[in-house]
Amino acid sequence: MQRALEALDYPGYWIATPNGMEGHTERHVYRYKIDHTDGKVFNFVGYCLHRKTGHENRVSNYCSRDLNRTDAMDIQHRFMQYVVTGKEH
Repeated sequence: MQRALEALDYPGYWIATPNGMEGHTERHVYRYKIDHTDGKVFNFVGYCLHRKTGHENRVSNYCSRDLNRTDAMDIQHRFMQYVVTGKEH
């Protein structure tokens, strides 16, 4: 069992901060924002901060508008897994 755990290699992790969740990898810091608009409509935006340059960009693969609650939580889950595993889901 220990050898199987040692073989796992995940490049990223998430921590809870006073401003929300932050994802960390060697070169980037990730965050996301879920905006609740009129009624039951949500917008999800993922951001990536480059540690070396200090520039922050949107992660366009994980930005969506006019979502219901279930779809917004699904994108959040996929974005968090992308940061941890380094692979698109």
